This record gives sequence, structure tokens and C-alpha cells, in this order.
Amino acid sequence: MEVSIASLADLSTKVAILCTRYSSGSEENLAAILQLSNRVYNLGHGTYSYEWRSGETGTSELLRQALTSSIEVLNKLRIRLEPGKARRAMNSLGIRSLKWPLQGVSEANFMVDVEACQRLISSTLLCKE
Repeated sequence: MEVSIASLADLSTKVAILCTRYSSGSEENLAAILQLSNRVYNLGHGTYSYEWRSGETGTSELLRQALTSSIEVLNKLRIRLEPGKARRAMNSLGIRSLKWPLQGVSEANFMVDVEACQRLISSTLLCKE
């Protein structure tokens, strides 16, 4: 798997879109869904905008490690959020809305993991300047 700022931005967009799919069927979790979606989106696109502004495309070893851990966290989240085939079919027909799969501890763990990735990448980019 390619480890780059562009791949992190692409994956964060996909995960943010998955998060927002759950917003229509889960009003009680709407705040948490939008908060996680925004953090995931900002993780990828804040890093991508840094690359675009600085004009640097090379990655140091520390940045590569930070990107790798961030991509791993986002992949775990993506797997958790992807609905099964039956659930997706029922949702597309309007029979059943998607139920938010992250409740309590797992939701908090993903929030903490995304924040930690954001801090790690930010500190790595600051050291790079």
C-alpha cells in the first residue's frame, strides 16, 4: 500500500463520507457522527493542504511512520463503518436506515486515535520545517 499524504487525504474522505451516511438514521448520535467525520476529514486534508502550500512532496521517515499509523487507524474505522451487503440493500430501498456501529468505548477510542494521529502528523510537519 502506498504511504503518502495524498493516500491519507483520499482515505480520510472515504471514511468521512461513510460517517455522514449514518447521520440520517441516527439522530441521537448525530453530534458524535459529525464530530468524528470532521476530525477524520481534517486529518487528511489538513495534511494535504500543508503539502500543497509548502510544495514539498517528499516524506521523511518520521512522517512516513506517522502517515502509516494514521492510515491504519482510518482503515480500521472504515472496516467498522462499512455496512454489509444486506444492510446496504435495505438502506438503498428505504426499508431500514443504517445504525451507527460505534457506541460508547469504541467511539471514544476512535476519537482519541484520530486526535493522536493528527497531533503526531502536526508535530512531525513542524519538525520538518
